[in-house]
Amino acid sequence: MSDLFAERGTVVRPFSSALADVIEALRDAGIRYALVGGVAAGKRGEARATRDIDIVVASSRGVVSALRPITQKVLPFSPIGHGDRMAKFIHDETGIEIDVLVLRSAAGRSALDDATPARIGRDLQAPVAPAEALVCLKLTAAVSPDREPRKRRLDEADVLAILSRQGERFDHRDLRALVADLPAPLRARVRRKLDELLEELP
Repeated sequence: MSDLFAERGTVVRPFSSALADVIEALRDAGIRYALVGGVAAGKRGEARATRDIDIVVASSRGVVSALRPITQKVLPFSPIGHGDRMAKFIHDETGIEIDVLVLRSAAGRSALDDATPARIGRDLQAPVAPAEALVCLKLTAAVSPDREPRKRRLDEADVLAILSRQGERFDHRDLRALVADLPAPLRARVRRKLDELLEELP
């Protein structure tokens, strides 16, 4: 599948169609959610190509039934480490992948609790995770041994773009607190990766 992306305030169809369906389904079911991943990084940093929709929710309860009318369930909620779980769905009409995450880390909780409404393209509005939580989540993904090299490069580019765009608005103390909540071995790898990327900033 070719990349689908948001650029200069517009979201390319069929991506916007899939995103609109997901937003409507979760909202109608009363499920609290926030956008993370490439779409969110594009709002907090720089718009870029993305092939999927990443969403964090507080609980898996009700998610499958809410998304069933518009998706095929590919993988049920399964552990992905550190108490986190993820399910994968495929949007029926477009084939776009939807990753739904239940995250127990401080960054995951912040992504949901501190999300703010943002305009996605011309017609959509959805809660988007804050920059600090996104950077922590992106760093965590980037240092995963199983991360594909292409995705790792995108994670690192997203972190740099977010830090650059947010500038003085970015709360480094908040980020340090989110990183400190991670398990010790992971925390050390995330801190090293952050230090590496900070050296690349102008």
